[in-house]
Amino acid sequence: GERQVTVRRAGDVVIVSLAYHGVAGADPDKLAEDAIVDVLTNKPSGRLYKALVEKGIASEVSGTAYPMAEPGVMIFSAKVGKNGSAREVRDVMTATVESLGSTPISKEEIERWRAGFFRDYDLIVAETAKTGVVLSEFAAMGDWRLLFLTRDRVKLTTAADVARVARAYLKPSNR
Repeated sequence: GERQVTVRRAGDVVIVSLAYHGVAGADPDKLAEDAIVDVLTNKPSGRLYKALVEKGIASEVSGTAYPMAEPGVMIFSAKVGKNGSAREVRDVMTATVESLGSTPISKEEIERWRAGFFRDYDLIVAETAKTGVVLSEFAAMGDWRLLFLTRDRVKLTTAADVARVARAYLKPSNR
């Protein structure tokens, strides 16, 4: 079930994060997780970006879905802006993230994620050192060939896949 932790320390920066259990890096649903992160945190079109940064209650949003051999986590974070409160940011973040599976995901959102993936992929394979590092990361997930399988799976991932994974993982009992 859901867990909440509050860490208080000296300083001016307030950060709110949500973490959800996710899938292993080799799982076909891993790409839907990556698309979820992009749909929510892309600057300036992401849903969290629009709900928090454009409204001035957060100064920055970020997210990641860690690719690991075992099931990992999806994490979404926001730096609270001068006009916002941690509670308000948490509430807006939670509502935005957990409604993703029940709101239509547009073809444009998926195409933007896909274009970003292939832009990054092309940059990686264009440089031998980067290719070696990424291949070792995929080997750590179970098999270096996952890099190429991932490339092929990105072409097949649909908005329906992303919505299905969002419904399955972005819920209070998984937070």
